[in-house]
Amino acid sequence: MDTEILTSVQPARTALEFPKYRILLHNDDVNDGLHVVRALMLVFKYDAGKSEEIMLKAHHEGVALCAIESLEIAEHRCMLLKACALVATMELQ
Repeated sequence: MDTEILTSVQPARTALEFPKYRILLHNDDVNDGLHVVRALMLVFKYDAGKSEEIMLKAHHEGVALCAIESLEIAEHRCMLLKACALVATMELQ
């Protein structure tokens, strides 16, 4: 009787992979930089340096990536940015 030996085992998938969403901050002509930095610090818990970097990127390039999150978290953070009178959108990664 022939015996076959398995040399390769595929790892079992234990968790579902959910899509991620980019949270984007858009430049606007209404809010000053300090307001934007404070809002980013509040919503994302970023330090002042990272928040300023995101604000400046949005200011100079028109849009900046804030974070990549699951759908629910991205929707919530996008809503919080909008509540701070900022222009924010989400897109599928």
